[in-house]
Amino acid sequence: MTLSTARLLVFAFTTITRAAPTRPAESDQSTIKPDTRWSKEAIFTFIGVLVAVIGILVTFTASKKLRRGWYRRIRRNHQHSMQQLRHQYDEYRAFREWLEMTTS
Repeated sequence: MTLSTARLLVFAFTTITRAAPTRPAESDQSTIKPDTRWSKEAIFTFIGVLVAVIGILVTFTASKKLRRGWYRRIRRNHQHSMQQLRHQYDEYRAFREWLEMTTS
């Protein structure tokens, strides 16, 4: 984790904790009934967590197919890169041979 990522996480955490709803301070705590209804923030948070969990599950189920496609793409790119490297090396060897022939 880089330093900028760590700073971003700390900033996000402090922003979230400052935005958390708080109860009003009252002197008589015995008369306050606990609120059993869900707030808008709690509902949105619950929906967000559900969407994240569903996204992770979908990614895990599709990951085998995705991995296979990524592996094929990487292998194809690697083979192409190796062919380019071999071609450049052959050109370099031909140039070195030409240079030896012209200097001797």
